[in-house]
Amino acid sequence: MKWQMENRQRQYEKLFCYLETICEGEAERQLHAQGVEKTKDMRKHMFERFGSGQPLVLQERVRKYLLGMPDKNGVAFPNRVNMPDKLSQLEEERDYLLRMCPKDKHKDYDEGKETTLVRLILNTLPSEYDDAVQNVRNLMRIREMIKSGNIDSITNLDDAIKINYDTSWLPPYKELRVGLVNAWMSKKRRWDEHQGSKSKEGHPTMMLSDDLKKERRCYGCGQFGHMRGAEECKAGKDAVWGGGSQSIP
Repeated sequence: MKWQMENRQRQYEKLFCYLETICEGEAERQLHAQGVEKTKDMRKHMFERFGSGQPLVLQERVRKYLLGMPDKNGVAFPNRVNMPDKLSQLEEERDYLLRMCPKDKHKDYDEGKETTLVRLILNTLPSEYDDAVQNVRNLMRIREMIKSGNIDSITNLDDAIKINYDTSWLPPYKELRVGLVNAWMSKKRRWDEHQGSKSKEGHPTMMLSDDLKKERRCYGCGQFGHMRGAEECKAGKDAVWGGGSQSIP
């Protein structure tokens, strides 16, 4: 027991030394004010000291998370949002909430559960991704049918009680992410193609063959082989050949 206690203290000292290398400013001052003897309670002290542990601060982050972390306009998934980046943002916030929650409370911490993440995504997704969500849910139904051997389990009837109070109907987050990212990539390809086609738009031009050019008469000088305004035309740009008409441009 004596060796175990001494070894534990050595590990605390190593942890304290590591904290010294990553802390600076007020955090470093608090570290030394607590001292190595309070290393085991250091996480709790830092958590409470720097705001993350304050109820109002954490509750505000939870509130925004459950709304899908909307932008300044209050929209969680804006038009043409970068889906991989948006989902990664939500994942990162969920990881933060779990880090702030004591490990012995994880089991009962609903805001940190994967099912909560899936539900908030489904609640805030724009309708253009409905087909992607439905494909993932259909995959769940097929998997359930294969597992139970009952083809009647595949149905388009939704149980209101199940949807409101159960989580078994929610698709796994990994599969939902793949479905949404794939749908976004398909949409992005169309957006890029449409943008490219718009940038190439201009005034229509008619391609003339060499033979046709030779047959064209200049309305400025009356010669064949070019049009009025061409470099080889000796007449002015507003000149009109006597055999032409003032109304012809």
